[in-house]
Amino acid sequence: MAVNYWSAIMRERTVSRRRALTLAGMGLSAAAFLSACGGSESGSSSTASQLVSKPVDTTSKAKRGGILNLSVSRDQGDWDPTVGRGAATSNVTAAIYSRLLKHKAAKYPARVDGSLEGDAATSWEISPDAQQITLKLRGMKWDRRAPTNGRVMNSADVKFSWERFSTKNGLRADYSNAINSDSPIVKVEAPDDKTVVFKLAFPYASISELLAWPVFLQLLPVEAESGFEARNTTRGSGAWFVDDYKPSSVISLRRNPDWYEKDRPYYDGMDLFIISEYATGLAQLRAGNLGYYVNLKSEDVLPTKKAVPTMPLFQKAAFEARGAVTQVALGYQAGSPFMDERVRQAASMLYDRDLWMETFYNISKFKSEGLEVPARWHTMLPPGFEGYWIDPKDKAFGEAGRFWSHNPADAKKLLQAATGNKLPIETPFTWTSNGYGPIYAQSVEVTRGMFEGSGDFKFKMNEVDYQSVFRSGYSNSPGNFDGICLSTGRSAANMDLYLFGNWHHKGSKVKFNFTDDKAEAMILRQRGELDAVKRKQMALDMLKYVSEKMYFIPYDGEVLDFTMANAYVGNFGAYTSWYSNITGSAWQENITHYWQDDSKKA
Repeated sequence: MAVNYWSAIMRERTVSRRRALTLAGMGLSAAAFLSACGGSESGSSSTASQLVSKPVDTTSKAKRGGILNLSVSRDQGDWDPTVGRGAATSNVTAAIYSRLLKHKAAKYPARVDGSLEGDAATSWEISPDAQQITLKLRGMKWDRRAPTNGRVMNSADVKFSWERFSTKNGLRADYSNAINSDSPIVKVEAPDDKTVVFKLAFPYASISELLAWPVFLQLLPVEAESGFEARNTTRGSGAWFVDDYKPSSVISLRRNPDWYEKDRPYYDGMDLFIISEYATGLAQLRAGNLGYYVNLKSEDVLPTKKAVPTMPLFQKAAFEARGAVTQVALGYQAGSPFMDERVRQAASMLYDRDLWMETFYNISKFKSEGLEVPARWHTMLPPGFEGYWIDPKDKAFGEAGRFWSHNPADAKKLLQAATGNKLPIETPFTWTSNGYGPIYAQSVEVTRGMFEGSGDFKFKMNEVDYQSVFRSGYSNSPGNFDGICLSTGRSAANMDLYLFGNWHHKGSKVKFNFTDDKAEAMILRQRGELDAVKRKQMALDMLKYVSEKMYFIPYDGEVLDFTMANAYVGNFGAYTSWYSNITGSAWQENITHYWQDDSKKA
């Protein structure tokens, strides 16, 4: 393995295991770190908190023009959001294709609250029995280029998009009742050119949230059937269109002059440079060549601020909503040790989650500089599921909370009982070096160190290609492999689909190859409950249950740390969407508000 990150951390330790990174960090002593950031060895820094800027709405000064340079960490490769490479495709095509609805962006200091507004639709109505939603279309125009030639979107396009999705998309079983009798959408009707009706199999009050989900139903024109190859080119109706694509180099998006928000986007376009090497992206940010860098690591925030004092520093306003949980996915082939829930529970107890957060998010370092960074672990939910996420240290989490604490002694007892004292458990650890961002390999090494450090596991490391092997054979596999891997779970538009996609045997990203009848009954019971309070309690009860079963092991978490942008990006941080990073709805909800302030461009 190329990056022996955990071993480097181990060599730097000069204090207790649980707080090693407070001083050692990324190879720096406390004195060296504070000196590098302009602080003192005592950690006092009266000016550090003043480094944080408050977002300012500068729309009144906004001017049209300029190209915003950003980066993505991997090549696009495919442009079809229906049958492409999953999120690797649809995260970028979300800039190009419209959805029926979208989440409202919030203007600072307001926070996003999940409220909806129209995108391709201008209005919608859910029937009293919650088994139908009717939407009226806006009349958006498709791409001016052939074969769509700027024609107006109609209900036939929406019906076509749904039928294409429900027969070809890898997640279709979560949505299409024809594929899965436990899924909500029966069919889409088009009674006239401007009206679309979704017929539902059962009461489904959260259908509007589903239609706003940026990676669900991105709308394609009927010409995608035979008029153009959607995997090679795009013909959308969103805020941006693809002007040029140079594989392994740059994706050039340009402003759609026919978008319904006539004043926006302010930028004439975006050039998304494909930068796989983190150091290159960081250098380009500091040189002012990137407007901002979504992959910026926590340990580089303050050094970057010191290197480029004019670059504003903003604190994240809220935990990201509706994301995916990073997790250790477990193999459930015949004879797998992970079939015993005691092994799964013990493996979770070998994770020092506080140390993990310290390792990757520099919490103590920020605090030593007078900067508070609220932190939350991933549980079976990402932290942004407000109202559902509960701290495992809280009594409200229930009895399963003990399996989330770092307790190697109790973990060993469970493993000894489960294996007849035959330790360590020897098993493969499969990972990929070419499918995720720059932190993934470090996460693999830290996980390996925590599991092997107790002497309870011994791994045979197995590096594979992401696209040809890892994605289908591991990340999207219901445990049909040996050993473990680091993966992500199902992100979802609403709680119902989150539960269904992750724990129902018909779900799109379930990580085990057997059926838990109790969990599935709980999922379906809450789905049919129209009373929101009762439905929420049912979901919470189900989450507590699977938190003890531990069919996969969440790790990592999220902190309200800091983002940075070069000062010439006007309105940065002033508008936030339901998804706080560069992907998903940010392309059309956030970035369309940004503008080029040439007075601040060096």
